[in-house]
Amino acid sequence: MIRHRCCGSSTWPDAGTCSTWRWESLARSPLDAIADEGVPIRAIAVVIGRHLDLPSAAYLQSWAQKEVSRISFNTPKTLAWDADGGGFANIARRHAQVYVFALLAHTNKATVNPLDLDQWVFYVLPTAILDGRTRSQQSITLRTLETLTTAVGFAELRQAVNLAADPAPLSSGKPFA
Repeated sequence: MIRHRCCGSSTWPDAGTCSTWRWESLARSPLDAIADEGVPIRAIAVVIGRHLDLPSAAYLQSWAQKEVSRISFNTPKTLAWDADGGGFANIARRHAQVYVFALLAHTNKATVNPLDLDQWVFYVLPTAILDGRTRSQQSITLRTLETLTTAVGFAELRQAVNLAADPAPLSSGKPFA
């Protein structure tokens, strides 16, 4: 989880006496900063009405960096918990219908703000495309994502997810880009 510390006087509503926030551990999960501040990132799935996986990454980290981070996302297959049977499933798979790869693309540490959705880009892929890859099944790099789909902003996210969830483009043989 991202932790933030106050370093000044407030200009944000309901922020107490803080206006300058120091974002820490952006590498762990940048989306947690949004969730911590009351913007329910998980609500994206509810609003869109799809079962999503939302891995996230950021170019900037909380520690000193000589260059921005190389971006990759973990996409492992996992065993589902069977509540009725009281154990894990026997076969690992990806359980989401669609993957939304969220990238905090801002590269200036002095002005980065994970709450500013304009600093984010999203790459949306149907799970079937990840499952069909012959290369690594554990992760995917930004470079590979960019060959498979186009980045969208937050405003276009619902449309991109609905398109990715529609099996018609996949069955017609059209590339998802």
